[in-house]
Amino acid sequence: MIFPNLGDISFSDNQFSGTIPANIGQLPLTYFDIANNQIAGNLPSSFSLATTLANLDLSLNQITGTLPDLTNTSLYLLHLNVSHNQIHGTIPTQYGNLSQLKSIDVSHNQITGTIPESIQNLQFMTQIKLEFNQLTGPIPGSIEKLKLKELSIENNQLNGTLPTFLQNQPDLIIFNASNNLFSCPLPQWCSSPPSGNGECAPCLNPSNPILCCSYSNNGCRSITKTACSTASCAASPGFQLCGSRPVSSCSSCGSILVEKSATKTITIN
Repeated sequence: MIFPNLGDISFSDNQFSGTIPANIGQLPLTYFDIANNQIAGNLPSSFSLATTLANLDLSLNQITGTLPDLTNTSLYLLHLNVSHNQIHGTIPTQYGNLSQLKSIDVSHNQITGTIPESIQNLQFMTQIKLEFNQLTGPIPGSIEKLKLKELSIENNQLNGTLPTFLQNQPDLIIFNASNNLFSCPLPQWCSSPPSGNGECAPCLNPSNPILCCSYSNNGCRSITKTACSTASCAASPGFQLCGSRPVSSCSSCGSILVEKSATKTITIN
């Protein structure tokens, strides 16, 4: 093998094609980033041998097959990003053993099945991005144990009720559960209009200092544009619109993050 002691590999943002070498996991990898290329094919099973891997970014490629077996990376893996590929299958229950994992992004794939309950074991997890897949079932109640900053699960087929504990998550910045099959009526805490449809994201419960919240398009009655006016959003105590983006409709309301101070602006498009 060429460069048998190679630990860090970054080939991101190029036009590389082909497949990932079958024996890639035999390298003493700590960092492997091939994001934004044209890599295709299945993920090599040898990733299970990469016991020192800390960062794995395979996003924005044309990778197929199922999610890799990462059981043996449990002591080091911090960040996993395989978003924007053509990966199918389920999220392995064994991912709950990745004890150091801080972020997981498997969005924009063809992932099926449910969100595994074993996710509760990931005590350092702060970001979960599962959007634009084909996930079913409810949001696991075990997520309450995590100190999440982002939970993006929109555009799946998730159902059941939205857990009330999400309202009181002190670190949560982004929560998007729109375009699913959650039971109605949806809770009031995400938006102030009476329908509680979650369309008007800036009208938020002020108990969270920063929160972008959306659970629109779950089959509930739509909020009128009047309810999403700038005046109604600005009326929420302690909040103001970030930047100067107007709030002229429910769709634009859902893309603006608000906060108590104007020191930071975050938009979600």
